[in-house]
Amino acid sequence: MDPPAENVEKKEEGGNEEKGVLQDSNKIRVSTARSLFLYINICKRLLHEGEAEVELSGLGMAINSVVSCAEILKNQKLVAVTKISTSLSEVQEWRQANVPKLQVFVKKSPQFDEIYAQQLAAKEAAKAEEPAKKEEPEKMESAAES
Repeated sequence: MDPPAENVEKKEEGGNEEKGVLQDSNKIRVSTARSLFLYINICKRLLHEGEAEVELSGLGMAINSVVSCAEILKNQKLVAVTKISTSLSEVQEWRQANVPKLQVFVKKSPQFDEIYAQQLAAKEAAKAEEPAKKEEPEKMESAAES
């Protein structure tokens, strides 16, 4: 049986990391089970790939994570918050309950592309330095053994 259309999971380059996180092309379901930076990086990538607006949403205890993600992105001057919505969502697991829900809608800031490019360059530079740092201790160990 196929899952309902609204719950179809989008799998991209992130593979298992993004499984269950993306609901639609621009909706990120935030939970407390994963790192904030996973959600932040997904949001950055979606905006970079051309989404006009991204929705960060969370239920219950994940509301704190939604706020943290939005604030980190805002403090990095990457996004502007366009809308905040709160509601009660009915959840039916083993009992019926109303759970608070928070939705934060963000869009690119005017400096997004410039800051995003700088962050990618810094990330690539760090990756390039990583193998060099691993080789240095090996050289020292082999020199000490000689």
